[in-house]
Amino acid sequence: MLVRAGEIARVLAARDHFSVLGLSADDEALTDDAVRSAYRKAQLRVHPDKAGDAAGAEQASKRVNEVGALGFFVWSRRHVRMVV
Repeated sequence: MLVRAGEIARVLAARDHFSVLGLSADDEALTDDAVRSAYRKAQLRVHPDKAGDAAGAEQASKRVNEVGALGFFVWSRRHVRMVV
């Protein structure tokens, strides 16, 4: 799987948990399953083992892991307006 530098840059530049996962906090159809799926996909896209020598892959992977470690995917949207 090729990792695009843009994906890593997007994760590193994200200002909130939803942005890290590539989601919009304003999406009314957002479910816990959709967020969990986005977390898994984001981790696969930026993981250092998949990214190879891509600059920033390790930092981006850690950032995605922080979102998962916070239990983000079980929180409701109204509790997650924090900045990472």
